[in-house]
Amino acid sequence: MSTTRFYNNKYTVYGINPVRLKHILDLVPRDATKILDLGCGRGVLAQHLVADSRTVVGTDISEQALAAAAEYTDEQYCFDLSDPEWPHELTEQTFDCIIAAELLEHVFEPEALLRRLSTLLSADGVIIITTPNVLFISNRLKMLFGIFEYKEWGLMDRGHVHFFTPPSFRNMIKKINFTIVQQHNYYPTIFKNHSRILGLLFPNLFAYQIIATIKPQSLHGTQKNV
Repeated sequence: MSTTRFYNNKYTVYGINPVRLKHILDLVPRDATKILDLGCGRGVLAQHLVADSRTVVGTDISEQALAAAAEYTDEQYCFDLSDPEWPHELTEQTFDCIIAAELLEHVFEPEALLRRLSTLLSADGVIIITTPNVLFISNRLKMLFGIFEYKEWGLMDRGHVHFFTPPSFRNMIKKINFTIVQQHNYYPTIFKNHSRILGLLFPNLFAYQIIATIKPQSLHGTQKNV
């Protein structure tokens, strides 16, 4: 099965958790007027971005997903991010904010992708990343008991070709000379009011998704963790 066919078959499966959605929207700079939504799917995130009168450009490998997202995006580009050539109409633009939500784990060279995205940033532009933490407690328990199997969605999605943990994510960002400006990881309420505290103390164990704003070091300001 081709990559395009795989994602055409799955685009209706991918959604966005309300908490993750809130964290992403909180990280979008208030003065960002032009946003690139990579892997926008059917526009679940884009519809919240465009509501604030921003220009939103969407990309996806699935033509069917982009057709659904057209209602919420000003421009749409269908291509594989792994392709050496991206549409010229896209690469000639710059963006105040680029969002790559649940995307890095699906590409073979995430470092190369981030370097390429840096060329599309405006002077004060940022990239918002969300990616699963493979060492989340539920996954650890499954592996402890010898359970390792792919699923149609979630931490062990069949489309994942890279796995990240909070430390490995930080190391990758440092390796490519980026910096983490803000971080709002998603901690499920598995322990009620203690989830956020446990998550902050032990992100490797209790962060379900890594959610961060990054930018090239040449552009970064003061680092701030939230």
